[in-house]
Amino acid sequence: MGHFDAVGFAVGEEAEADELVSNAFDRAVEGGDFVDHADGRTAHYRDPSGALLIIHTDGRGRFECCQPGFEGDFRTSWRPVGVVRDPDCRFCDLVYAELLDDGEMTYPFGLTVETIGAERALIPYGEASEVTFRPVGGGRGVAGRGGVPPGGRV
Repeated sequence: MGHFDAVGFAVGEEAEADELVSNAFDRAVEGGDFVDHADGRTAHYRDPSGALLIIHTDGRGRFECCQPGFEGDFRTSWRPVGVVRDPDCRFCDLVYAELLDDGEMTYPFGLTVETIGAERALIPYGEASEVTFRPVGGGRGVAGRGGVPPGGRV
């Protein structure tokens, strides 16, 4: 079972996966669901089933990474502590954080930030804030958004 199978996209060959990502990226950009940043562009493709593909390209428009997941809206308090670098992909870095209850840490965790390329500097390290979780495929656990100033998305 691969990344795409985990969210309901059956792709066999690498060429099929490439076509899926390319088409999803184009549709997301056509729909205005993307953000440009210093590292390139991050697009969010939402399938009617609720599946989500977060697609990252570099500054020249070349594919870098695709993170599949599902739409979600579980919101809770967190305190981001730092970034755990992924040795292979700058878009797959994890944010190490603390789950909070009444301002106190209840559980440490790591999460993938959807738009880390654009939002890394906006993450409020050491400060309590809100974050929205959604499940992702491919063994990463959760992706997060929120906890940044208005207009930003993590």
